[in-house]
Amino acid sequence: MATPIGPASRDSGGPQGVSDTLCFTLVQPSLECTGDRTAQHRRSKDERHDGIKHVRKTRAADGVLGGAWFRPFPKAILLVLSICSRQSVGIGNYAAEAVPVMAELQPRNSSAGYRLIEGDDGVVLTLRGDWTVLNIGAVASRLEHDLADRRSTTALDVRELGRIDSAGAYLLKQALKTPEAFRDCGRDDLSRLFDLVEPVVEDTPRIDQQTGSMRTIFVRIGMAVEGAGLEAYRMMDFGGRLVVALGRTLSHPHRLRLTPLFAVMEEAGVNGIPIVMTMCFFIGAIVALVGANLLTTLGVSVFTVQLVGVAILREFGVVIAAILFAGRSASAFAAQIGSMRMNQEVDAMQVMGVDQFDALVVPRVVAALLMLPLLAFCGDIGGIFGGLLVSWATMDINPVFFFRRMVETVNITHFWIGMSKAPFLALMISAAGCRHGLATGGDTESLGRRVTTAVVQSVFMIIMFDAIFAVIFMELDL
Repeated sequence: MATPIGPASRDSGGPQGVSDTLCFTLVQPSLECTGDRTAQHRRSKDERHDGIKHVRKTRAADGVLGGAWFRPFPKAILLVLSICSRQSVGIGNYAAEAVPVMAELQPRNSSAGYRLIEGDDGVVLTLRGDWTVLNIGAVASRLEHDLADRRSTTALDVRELGRIDSAGAYLLKQALKTPEAFRDCGRDDLSRLFDLVEPVVEDTPRIDQQTGSMRTIFVRIGMAVEGAGLEAYRMMDFGGRLVVALGRTLSHPHRLRLTPLFAVMEEAGVNGIPIVMTMCFFIGAIVALVGANLLTTLGVSVFTVQLVGVAILREFGVVIAAILFAGRSASAFAAQIGSMRMNQEVDAMQVMGVDQFDALVVPRVVAALLMLPLLAFCGDIGGIFGGLLVSWATMDINPVFFFRRMVETVNITHFWIGMSKAPFLALMISAAGCRHGLATGGDTESLGRRVTTAVVQSVFMIIMFDAIFAVIFMELDL
């Protein structure tokens, strides 16, 4: 049915001036018109084909169809530009009724607004207009200002509300302090939209702006304690899921993805050997230099060999390797997985049925478990050579005597004690990097914060657990 957009009415009769106007016409395969003689003017079945009917300019006085032509098109509904009379678009002596569809085809552009109605039970917030990102404007600041000195809003009236998107829901969720108002609004779609933006609002807590007051200090302390408890809970939750994923991989080894495993082993392990050996070389040299200066005054400079051997094999080799692994790999794990979270690649994997732990976490954790002992071993070699070089240069200790003295006086137990720490530290470092990567939000600020937190948390756990291991081994007399 042809539906002109614009003014059109039945011919009133009498000679009138002809004026032209532009209008858009939606033409379907058959053209229907109103009136008693509609059937007489309906065309036969063979002539009702797809096309554009051009209604030429007619006089409003007699309403005679000047002429028409059709051009076949494959579409059933086409938008064409036609020239028609301002008064009528007629077929014979009958004019087609105009349907006011302009408002439906054009997007509504109603600015957001609201009214606050004081009641006995509280304030009722009445919304009107479109609460979308394009129409909110300065409503956000006005709404927060109007609600600042009022009682809590107990009801939300959405009868005059037009359209609303996540930006409008976020604004309302931030401004209002009573969640019951959203649950009792009477529209399920709005309730789901408010539930969608609720986690984002919770991640941006509201803090009292009165700086320097005692209340602000206690609020910040309370928020820090609450955040620490929530972080501990999330860590335990991630640890449990990781244990389940590792157990599933051990019981079904074919689930392990070898391509990302070897890629991470090369990037995090093999490529880190030079920097680990260099750092441990300087650490061994420093230990030997400090020991030589101290022990020479006591006349027992030969014990520098034992000092270097015990310090490097038992503590510094694995600790320095773990710290460098945390700086290089924990940050890389968090950044890689976090960028995938930002690009919604992790969500796409879940939609395709790919487990995120099997694809992202398990290969990195297994690679860390395999490569950190190798890095610790390379660090031991670099530290011993650093101590050897300093002992040879400062105390004239022959390299052959240095190695013979180390084999005779340094027990191999120190080496195994140091190596036993490597898998546990590797598990802590890789888990921290992967966990913070999966916890990344949708913005670059969250990504940077998570990468920094992953590195700091990894280094903290390295030092803390190394101290715990030292106490345990001392109690075991090892």
